[in-house]
Amino acid sequence: MLRQTLRLVSTWKQLRSLTFTHLSDWQVGLALEFLTLPNITSFEISSTVFGEKRYCPDIAAHEFEWVVSWLNATPVRHFAIDYWKVSQENSHLIPRFYDAVANCRTLRTFSISNAILHGWNEYNFQNPLSINHFQLKNCQFDPTCLPTLFSGLQHSRTRHLSINNDVRESYLGVRGLRILLGALPLTNLTHLTVQGAMLADRGCFALAEVLPSLNLTYLDISDNHISDFGVNPLAQVLPSVVRLHELVMKHNFLRMRGIVALILDLRQNSLEKTNLSDVQLAFDRCSRPEYVIKVDYGKTGTGALLEKSPSGDA
Repeated sequence: MLRQTLRLVSTWKQLRSLTFTHLSDWQVGLALEFLTLPNITSFEISSTVFGEKRYCPDIAAHEFEWVVSWLNATPVRHFAIDYWKVSQENSHLIPRFYDAVANCRTLRTFSISNAILHGWNEYNFQNPLSINHFQLKNCQFDPTCLPTLFSGLQHSRTRHLSINNDVRESYLGVRGLRILLGALPLTNLTHLTVQGAMLADRGCFALAEVLPSLNLTYLDISDNHISDFGVNPLAQVLPSVVRLHELVMKHNFLRMRGIVALILDLRQNSLEKTNLSDVQLAFDRCSRPEYVIKVDYGKTGTGALLEKSPSGDA
């Protein structure tokens, strides 16, 4: 079916963008052949569907060449791929892929998920990245990967960085977070997402130390095992974090005490009652007028979304 589709769309001279969703795992390589079409500047594979054995075939060398040639020869704007699996025998080709990504000056959004980044720790970007939004999801990203990332982010155009990880044996952790935060002043990042990194409460303490001095306008630290104990230092510095417009802490282990702490330190007010309905009322009544604060009561715990309203001045 994909080859028939390829023959059909090859006649569409105005085609610029291709998106594949819910492909079977064995079809990923076939979909990459569409990169041989002229004028494709946006390409995405998402939500790959696995069979019972959850076996993802390796990307063949010639399929890999299609990707590299496309990035080198085309003014690519967007590239996102789900389940990028290169065999160990072809891993020597991966640096060419990194070079192609780095040298594609038109590339604005880049996302790779559920992949092993062969040789990432040994790679060094020679030039700042042109990518505006850079996302790595479930790529076994740990602190040893950070130097390579920083070599591309320093003085780059990248504003959005997303690191999402569900691989429990490989995560950023507090040590990686401290390294990341220490390097942020050398970047132009304004949006930072660090999910599933096992930051826990110690990560919040690390964030609280540097958050007022950063240029972040958006911070998402969902799915990080954060409790009320970790929220307290964050809540205390929030009034002085004038640039931050949105703080997302979904799917953590916040209770009423942690949510109320966010309110109290924004308003320096006090609450007499602390049941769930009063917490919601507190958001409506007591938060500073330039903030919109929402509570998310989920099965995995209570989360908070702090968002600065468009009319806010702070």
